[in-house]
Amino acid sequence: MAFNVTAHYPKSPKDLQGKTVGIGEGFDARSLFQAQFPDINFIEVKSVTEGLRQMSSNRIDAYFDSLAVISNSLDNNPMPNVGLALGHGAGVFTKDGGGGTAVSISPSQ
Repeated sequence: MAFNVTAHYPKSPKDLQGKTVGIGEGFDARSLFQAQFPDINFIEVKSVTEGLRQMSSNRIDAYFDSLAVISNSLDNNPMPNVGLALGHGAGVFTKDGGGGTAVSISPSQ
């Protein structure tokens, strides 16, 4: 999951309740996320670049896709204020040179 570090700092899925979260078109886990987190407003976006741009500019609150897809997109097209939330216990991670940080997040938190 990617999030805008200037807008909010999601420490758990509860922090995304009532928020709008983009999810990649055709992302296999979409129905799983929607079932597990019914209080999060998931919207489908056409591409990872579109999702990250919308999130970076505060049009959506976060963006869900596979870590490899998000990471590759940011490597090829860095965006300011983008943080990556990694799996539980992964610690803090800085992806971009713009001060983006990430937090651990898991459904159990």
